[in-house]
Amino acid sequence: MTVEIIMDNERELQFNQMIVADYLTHGSVDEVFTAHRYDLPISYPGVHRILNRWGIVKSAGPNTRLAESLAFFTRLLEERIPLERLYKQMPPNFMTSMATLHRIYGHIKKQVKKELEQRSPLRYGTALIVSPQDDGYKILTGLDVSPPKLDLGKQYGSVSLPMGFSKKSKDHSGKGEEPTTSVLRVMQQEVFAQETVDQRFPYEIIPRNPNPMMYLDIADVRVAVYRINLPPKYSDISSFSSFKLQDFQYVDADALAGCSASDVHIRMGVIDIAQGFLHHMAGEISCKTPLPRYYESNLNRGLAALALDFVDV
Repeated sequence: MTVEIIMDNERELQFNQMIVADYLTHGSVDEVFTAHRYDLPISYPGVHRILNRWGIVKSAGPNTRLAESLAFFTRLLEERIPLERLYKQMPPNFMTSMATLHRIYGHIKKQVKKELEQRSPLRYGTALIVSPQDDGYKILTGLDVSPPKLDLGKQYGSVSLPMGFSKKSKDHSGKGEEPTTSVLRVMQQEVFAQETVDQRFPYEIIPRNPNPMMYLDIADVRVAVYRINLPPKYSDISSFSSFKLQDFQYVDADALAGCSASDVHIRMGVIDIAQGFLHHMAGEISCKTPLPRYYESNLNRGLAALALDFVDV
């Protein structure tokens, strides 16, 4: 093989890795092209072929990030002003439409008083409780440093768990997404991103048939929460990489569950998940079969109360 061919192959590999890294950073092929001002020597199908070759689980849900709409409703709850007035204060790069926010808010108001098991969520998400095998009460967290789309008064770098949009889980008819795929997507994007780019992702850590530990409804999103226990080979903090999270650390579940969002900048739903995790672990200790439980987030409860103050949307 000539030197020219070797150099061409190396350049192609570096370009492909750049495409994969950009996708894991921005979350959609459209955003990858936008970030490069559409000046890429490759077509849309070409990018998809690279992602498929790398085994990337494609992003699910809308291109606007889950964090954006949750941050909007968090501020709505804090300021207790009508939705329309807050929307007018949003910067030009706020991507979520007024219609979408009205739809989410209306869904919360209609469903909040019903039994959680009977809800029909509009969107779905996946969150991971990642722990070292030798200490199941430690939870992996990171600071959310994904490219900011807006300024909602929430501090840049909120404490977060690995989490993101997913598709509806497979039902008895066989329709929907395998839980394994949902878990893999989050692990690729938010825990082992560099390993994914380098084609060294440790697929053996993904459970074959994972069952959710709990479900949490945040706004109009039902989040399935899974436990991932990492063997020593993969559980060291230095093993983790992400284009969305940084400053990874393990925190005690008790400490996280006891936090107050008003005291610490924590992504919406994280404290609820930590509290649900402790209930789940208590069920295991008491030798009961800990079936998945449904929880309503503090955000939803607060918005339901707030809704009583304003005219229906």
